[in-house]
Amino acid sequence: MAYASKQDMIDSFGERTMVMLSDRDEDGEMDEAAITAALEAASSEIDGYLSVRYSTPIVVSPTPQVLQGSAIDIAAYRLASNGLALSEDLRKRYEDRRQLLRDISQEKANLGVPELDQGAGDGVGDFRAPKVSFGTSVRI
Repeated sequence: MAYASKQDMIDSFGERTMVMLSDRDEDGEMDEAAITAALEAASSEIDGYLSVRYSTPIVVSPTPQVLQGSAIDIAAYRLASNGLALSEDLRKRYEDRRQLLRDISQEKANLGVPELDQGAGDGVGDFRAPKVSFGTSVRI
């Protein structure tokens, strides 16, 4: 499940930039398959960070802006790094998003979704066996 869509990326970067980032066959058109793959990979990367605190994928409507923005920036970085369009700005956005995701995973930041952030803990259930005491047996 992708946390952002192709249209979200277009809204963020504009059509011209998206063509530049994704046009693999140099036909002047966006490569939808490349964009979809980048968004899926970005969402998977996000889940890798967040799975230590949350059950992933995170399904909340609407998608939290933190997740959507992170997916957009990470996907753009992935698209750019596969071609010649990697700029310092895209690299910085990618690094900033990775740091934010690390902070969320370490409980230094949150997703901004109260029902997910309250009592999220470490994302691991408490599976303790009942306490068993071993005493001396009595013979009759």
